[in-house]
Amino acid sequence: MAKTRTLNDIKRIFLRRRYAEVLRLLEPEVFRFRESFLYYRLLGLSCLYLQDTGGAYSYLRRALQIKDDDVAVLLGMAAIHLKKRNLDEALKVWLRVLELAPADRTARRALEKVRKGMTADEVSRLIDSGRIHFFYPPQPFTVPPALLTWLLIGLAAAAGVIFLFVR
Repeated sequence: MAKTRTLNDIKRIFLRRRYAEVLRLLEPEVFRFRESFLYYRLLGLSCLYLQDTGGAYSYLRRALQIKDDDVAVLLGMAAIHLKKRNLDEALKVWLRVLELAPADRTARRALEKVRKGMTADEVSRLIDSGRIHFFYPPQPFTVPPALLTWLLIGLAAAAGVIFLFVR
């Protein structure tokens, strides 16, 4: 019998950037989580990071129907609009992000690029070069537990050495 995972378990997998695994675990669970914002957010952002624009659009749109003020979901939708070369829609979404989070660096960077006169050719070059990821929501950052353990051991050793010399 397969282990039933909670959304929090799968969120931990997402935070480790194992997006294909997130998709594999969540896609069959649509009826179980059909009203869950977190479910659609995890699926949509995983699709976005894996370059599945169609899947990302569907899942993120559903997440926005449930909760329309999540900055990461909005940034994902803006990036999708930009990929579809729909600059007007992307611009509206970035402005909405700045209403919700005035200090958001991704939306500010995008609006600055538009303000400087982003042309359709520049959008195409951005997409073709793969640099469009600069307009994606920031990927989660976590410190792997093994690295954290070694850092703590190193700090304890350094503190011990300092203590010996200060005495």
